[in-house]
Formats: sequence, structure tokens, C-alpha cells
Amino acid sequence: MTAPLDGFRILDCSEGLAGPMAAMHLADFGAEVIKVEPPGGERGRSNPGFPLWNRNKQGLVLDINVPADAARLRELLATADGCVFSQPLDVLEAAGLDPASMTKLNPALAYLHTPSWPLPVESIELLCAASGIGMSQFAKTPVPVDPVIPHVLYMQAVMGASGIVSAFIERERSGRGQAVTVGGIQAALAATTGGVTHRTGDPPRPKGPPTGGTPTYRLYQCADGEWIFAAGLTPAFRVALLTAVGLLDELLIDPRIGGEPAMMWLPENMPWVSERIEAVMRTKPAAEWLTIIADGGCPCGPVWDRETWLAHPQIPAIGMWTTVDDPNAGRVAMPGIPINLAASPATVRTPSPALGASSEPGPHTSPLKPTGAEAPGPGPLAGVRALDLGAIIAGTYAGSILADFGADVLKVEPLGGDTFRSSGAGFVGYNLGKRSIALDLQKKEGRDAFLRLVANSDVVVDNYRPGVLQRLRIDYDSLKAVNPRIITVTVTGYGHAGPMANEPGFDPLLQAASGMMVAQGGDGDPVFFAVPVNDVASAATAALGAVFALLHRARTGEGQAVTTSLAAQSVMFQSGELVRYDGRPPARIGGTDYQGPSALDRYYAASDGFLRLQATAEGDRARLAAARLLPNGVDLDEAATVDALAASFAKLTRDEAVATLADAGVAAAPARVNRELTSVPDYLAQGAVEQSDFGGGRPVWVAGKYALFSRTQREGPKQAPGLGEHSTQLLTEHGLAPEEIDAVLAAGAMVQGGPFIVP
Repeated sequence: MTAPLDGFRILDCSEGLAGPMAAMHLADFGAEVIKVEPPGGERGRSNPGFPLWNRNKQGLVLDINVPADAARLRELLATADGCVFSQPLDVLEAAGLDPASMTKLNPALAYLHTPSWPLPVESIELLCAASGIGMSQFAKTPVPVDPVIPHVLYMQAVMGASGIVSAFIERERSGRGQAVTVGGIQAALAATTGGVTHRTGDPPRPKGPPTGGTPTYRLYQCADGEWIFAAGLTPAFRVALLTAVGLLDELLIDPRIGGEPAMMWLPENMPWVSERIEAVMRTKPAAEWLTIIADGGCPCGPVWDRETWLAHPQIPAIGMWTTVDDPNAGRVAMPGIPINLAASPATVRTPSPALGASSEPGPHTSPLKPTGAEAPGPGPLAGVRALDLGAIIAGTYAGSILADFGADVLKVEPLGGDTFRSSGAGFVGYNLGKRSIALDLQKKEGRDAFLRLVANSDVVVDNYRPGVLQRLRIDYDSLKAVNPRIITVTVTGYGHAGPMANEPGFDPLLQAASGMMVAQGGDGDPVFFAVPVNDVASAATAALGAVFALLHRARTGEGQAVTTSLAAQSVMFQSGELVRYDGRPPARIGGTDYQGPSALDRYYAASDGFLRLQATAEGDRARLAAARLLPNGVDLDEAATVDALAASFAKLTRDEAVATLADAGVAAAPARVNRELTSVPDYLAQGAVEQSDFGGGRPVWVAGKYALFSRTQREGPKQAPGLGEHSTQLLTEHGLAPEEIDAVLAAGAMVQGGPFIVP
């Protein structure tokens, strides 16, 4: 089997987490990745995740700030296939290693830039503040909250890897490279796109409690003190949960509900409905409730810590745990490969390079053999057609990412529509850039119409549970008989092997089982992440699997089946926290309404909002004193430092405080709310947020471009489709005659022009 990037040479000159992890994905899938770092090592070497994020790489010692070393690096870049840099643009320009200069030097070079922009340094805390994630996190009080896992940086790594592989796909046609930029703000909005989507004038979404605010989709504590998560997200699951706990009839006859289940999810009713369920859940132990609720037909799951999750047989069953002998850390246990490509799998071959290890690369000849074909439209994936069978988030959002990169994505929905349409703005955020066709795949007419689409498509994405594709006869083998070059991408909850393989998977069930919630809660109660970490991670990883498979097909002509899972991402998106070796420092844990780890590294309230201070550099305490934010010449303990800074910031507006800190040379960011992002000029200029259409000509703000391509950029706002809006158009495009389309419609297998939002 040939890996997609066999024969490719990538120079990884990045530092920290996002850039090195992006290069790790390239190395895992066969690229020769040369890690370039200065003699003392890059700053990320102190992170316990370093052995993982730099596996499968060779070492080369060069300091880009030394002219002779920068010149040598330019010589290597002149023949390389790709490179990864994370340094700020002005630093790269000073060294003559910026994207514009390098793609001019080597016109076939794919240059991935993963800057921390809008921040000068890579910081998950400041990035979450600046992007609105901190303010949207569930909390007991109306304060911003720090995440204890750097999920946005992991997202930046995956989106960056997808971006550069997409550039390689386009290069196979044109023979030309380009620069790809995935900055911190692009990654943050990709991670929280459902949350940032809103119509002008919409009131801010209420900030839920740490357990989650929706009565049937939240954490509950049981009689034995243990916690479970009840995942009654859809209307059917909500009824199943309330029936299982014996409350459905009682709640329906309450005059505040009036027999209408949907009334339970009005803001004024959710608190007391949750309290009533809480009282019932405290009457039985967790294990008993898990059985009762699961038998009643509603997904639910236990709340475990990280060690329990790592010890579970599901993890090795899906290949998500491996060990290497690392020259820096010794025997290291680490996450495995989160994507399985059946015909071109990834492997863990070698450990990270030793500190100071340097081997001079030999000559390199690129495997590039361009076809000379012109792209049929904007975006590096122009000309690629994907069928999106996904629903909710994890499957369908993968299609939206492919659409953002230029693919023509057709959302194939059941006649009743994606159940997530009822979420309104949330549906829009995860379904941008698609067209919709509604088919009943259980009817012959609907399945036959779907197979006509498959015959002219490149990728089919789904998030069905194991066995469903086979029952519908649309699994990889069935589709391959129709189109030998087809690529299928399947996202499941727990993978296709192991004791949990057939269980339904929802993002918070994996948050709960994997230890994310316990780590965020620290010594307090577990905390539900407002960002659907595992859902968006799985969507991004599925898109990465799709582009790896497309590149492999461009080189070999061979399609294949690709699989990933929420369970795999629950490990990979805690990778730095889960890596194990003797002597590793403990991973960060949070607490109730976690503000940050120390007095100089936390959120503070200003007179009109909050800011995130990160005064962790040497000399920062003196700089704070010079700015009159701390008393000069007084040695304060931790508590006194908090009090002094709190008093100082309370006298300033948020923006005044951030400006004062910037003038003093101390890192900080405003704690924005999601609605503010549309008024940040730099975000608008980069297309990080854009205005689209909610349906019926109603404007809606959405996350914009997930990556910036220097030569093949897609332009214009993306829109989400109405249910079946493009059915006739799509079947006509795929060769059905008018009488055939009429026959499909007459059989009731398809609807068209349905409502944008389904109640």
C-alpha cells in the first residue's frame, strides 16, 4: 500500500502545537518531514505533547534568525514540496522566508502558515477570549471561563493539514503551489461556527450552567454521587428520556407546558423542568439509571476521568493508543492514528528527533506529475463533487469544510430533513456552501436516484451507525460497483471495532467518557463544554481523511473507504494531556467557573466587561507595576496580587485595560462575546466572519473562510440550503430526463423546495 504523501518532502519550521501537529498528520501519511529548529530546540519542546506532535520526523538544526541558516533553508525550500511555518509574518519577512517570497522561489511549493493571529504568540487562553469562546462557556456565574484543553489549537492543526493537502490536490492538476494560511481566528471560528451564527438583532444566547441548560441534554448527578450525561437531543430522544424517568405525563399536564413537549425548551420553562428531572435522578444510582435510560431508547453515558478512558478496551480496539521509544522522553505512550484509510493507511514509524539531532537532507525530486488541467472554479477542490449524507454536526460539517475549499457539496437529506434543521442558526453554521436534495433511500426510486448521483461524484460522507450503510445497500462495496473511483468517508461514535462500536455517539457522551468534563471541573462538579469539541473535531478530521484519499486517488486512480470516530477525536484532541511517560508534568485541571491558573494568568473584570491577562513572561510583574496596575516595590502574595489587579482593572473599561497592557508590553486580550466578532474590522477584512442568507432573504452572520489560499481562494458568502431546494436541478445535472424525474416525484421518494427550517 502506498501512503498519500509518499515521496513528498515537507520542511516543518513551525513551533508550539498547531504547526507541528499539522506536520505530524503529513508525516503519519507518508511524507518525509524534516523538523527545522534552532540549536536549543523550539519552544514547544517543553510541552509533554512534543513527542507525539513531532513523531515520524527527521531533525535539522538551523536558526532562521541567522542569515547563513536562513539562506540554507531557502536552498532546501527551492526543491521541497511543502513547508510549515508558524512565526508571525514580519519575522518571516525579515528572514526572507515569507510565503510570497518562497512560493516565488519555488512555484510548486505548498506553503502552510499557521500564525497565532490575531495574537502575537500562540495561546489557547487569549485566543478563546478574543474569539468569544471564553464568554460562551457554560458557567454558574456570568464570567468567562478558560478551557483546560487547547482544542482550538488542535483544530488549527487539522484544518491546516487539510488546507495544505488540498493545495497538493490542486497542484496535481496545475503544477503550481500556493500559500495556505490557517490563523488562530480561522481555527477558533471553525471550532465554534454553530455558536457564532446569528441574525442581526438576535438577542445573545443565554449562558447555560456547567451541567448544560437543556433539560434532556445535560449532566445529572445520581443517588450515589456519580454523574451521567443524558443525550436527549432530538424530539424522539427527548420523549424517550422523559418516559424512561417517569416524568413525561406529569410534565405534559402542567399548565405551563399545556400538552406540547416543545414548550419544555422555552427559556422560562427549562430551569424548572431541569430541577424536576434532577430530583428524580437523585433517587437511583448512576449504573441503574444508565440501564433504564438506554433501555428506554435514549442515548446516555457515564462521566469518567481520563485514566478510566485510557484503560477502556475501546481505545486500543480502534488503534488510538501506541508506544514509542523516544530519545527525549524515553518510553512514551501516546494517541495513535485518528483516521483510517483502507487503501493507504498511516503509520507511526519513528519517534521525534533528539534535541540537537541534525542530518543533512539529500537531494530531492518532487513526485509531481501535473495533468495541466484547469480548475473548473474557485477553491483548491474545485471540480470535486461530494455527497453529504451526514446529520447533526459530526458528519455534515465535514461537507461544509470541503465546500469552503471549493468542492461542490450536495446535501442528501431524508424527506423530513436533517433533524438539526430545528436548531435554526446552528443548522446554518454547519451546512454552509451546499445544495440540498431530499431522497427516501429506503425506496427503490430514491436509492436509484442516489446511485445516479454517486456515479458522477468523488466523495460520499456519512455519520451513520455501523451496519446502517449495509442495510441501505450504500456501503463502500455497493457504491464502488457503481463508481470504481468513489471515496467514502464515515464518521461513527466509537469506531467500527471494540465493545462500544454499536452505541450511538453524541459529542457530550464522549466529553463525559473521555475525562474532558472531569478535567474542566477539577475538584468541583464536571463541566459540559459549550463548544462541541468532538463533533467539530471529527468533522475536520473526516474532511482531512477525504482530501488524503483524493490526493491518493489523483496519484493512483484508486478510491477507498475512510473512517474516523468521535472516540478517536476524544483522544487526539486531548493528545498533549494524555501523552504518558515517566516524569511528565501533570496536565492542567480546572474548577468551577475556572478563570485561569494564577494571579498573573487569568480573567479579570473591567468596568464594562472582562479581559484575559497573560503576564507570564519574565519581567511582566515589573511591567504591571510600571503601568500602575500593581503597587511598585511591594511583594504581594497570590491572593493580594489578584485583589490588586482586580481593583486596578475595575477602574478601566475593557478596551482601556487591554490598551494599557499592550503599551506596557504585557500580553492580554479582550473577552469578546460572539455577537461582537462581526464588528472587529480585522476579522471582517480577512473574511473570518461574513454575512450570508438565513433563507427568504433574511441576513445572517456566519463563520467565513476556514483557510486562506493565495492563488485559488473561494470568494463570496456561503449559504445553507432549504430542504430539497435543488432536487430537480441536481437530478437534471446528473442525466435524468424530465420523465424520470417526474417518476421519482410521483413515487414520493423526493421532495423539493421544502422549508428552510423544519420544526
